[in-house]
Amino acid sequence: MNVVLAIAILSIYTIVLIKIGNKIPNSLSQSVFNIPINKRWIWTVVIFAVCFLCVPTYIEKTSENTQFLAFLAIAGLSFVGAAPLVKFSDDKMQFRVHEVGAIICAACSQILLVFNCPWLLLLWIPFIIYGFAKGWKTWKTMIFWGEMVCFSSTFIYCLI
Repeated sequence: MNVVLAIAILSIYTIVLIKIGNKIPNSLSQSVFNIPINKRWIWTVVIFAVCFLCVPTYIEKTSENTQFLAFLAIAGLSFVGAAPLVKFSDDKMQFRVHEVGAIICAACSQILLVFNCPWLLLLWIPFIIYGFAKGWKTWKTMIFWGEMVCFSSTFIYCLI
């Protein structure tokens, strides 16, 4: 039930921010710039909610030998939520925290799948086909779709 709530929260946030921005953002993180300045805390609340709602199921479902990957993925996503303002930020540390958190989250979540549910990695096939079809010219928007594959595969893993 917690994971379903996390999916609903992230989906609603994403859909609303795409509608507000009138386009798909280059990355989910960039959607925060479609939020009025005094309401950008919403990004952090959404990401922390997703983390805290998923962590019990995610760690419990994962084999004992790879539970550390689930923990690192959640920790990485928490850092992404804590340092949302990566664009136009003079604070290089905030940018690095966000960037490193995102890389750790994506890498650990997908490595965890390699060992626990490798067939979910098939969700990357449409992403790869699209990338080759477009010649990776649209790399910036490809980040958004890569994030969606990471979230989708992780959510499905938690639900099955």
